[in-house]
Amino acid sequence: MYADDSTQYSVSSNITQLQNELQSDFDRIICWLKQNKLTLNTLKTHIMVIGTKQRTSKINQLNIVAEDKPLESVKTTKLLGIHIHKNLTWETQHACVASKLSQRIGVLKRIKPYVSGRILTMLFNAIVLPYMDYCCTVWGKCPNHGNIDRLCKLQKRAARIILNVKTSELSSRQLYKDMNWLPFSDRVDFKRATFVYKIIGPNYSQSFC
Repeated sequence: MYADDSTQYSVSSNITQLQNELQSDFDRIICWLKQNKLTLNTLKTHIMVIGTKQRTSKINQLNIVAEDKPLESVKTTKLLGIHIHKNLTWETQHACVASKLSQRIGVLKRIKPYVSGRILTMLFNAIVLPYMDYCCTVWGKCPNHGNIDRLCKLQKRAARIILNVKTSELSSRQLYKDMNWLPFSDRVDFKRATFVYKIIGPNYSQSFC
């Protein structure tokens, strides 16, 4: 048996202290796993030091051992479908999402002659939109605006396929209006605002009265 998608973290400004704490935690994890007849897959267990580019560039690799096997230090890892970079740049995640969107929008283009715009919209909502929305509150606002623009262009490409119009026929604003869509960047803002509202709740202001 395996315990999937488990994470262990420690916070410290001292690299020696960080390594000691993580090694101690891993020793306890291994003990718990053995007691519960579980196995740690060391090939899929990675170590990553997260911080600014300036700070992480000065840090040597951590030497953490689990079951007498050294764990691999990585720059990027995938957790619950999200690619996390040690500097939290999110460029790998954006590239992955863009690739998946491009493939699925290509499917919409191939079947466009055989189905109506309503069906294309339903397919977009089913096979494209989930990749745009999944955890976008975390990775959506990438510091590199080029990555955001790439996703917006893919979104507009899908809209033109559904509406069956050429690039020069409608402006970006009209495309979004006709599809009743928010641009990807605005959609991320909306998702974040909704998320915060759900946490705070409608009675938040009353607590200060």
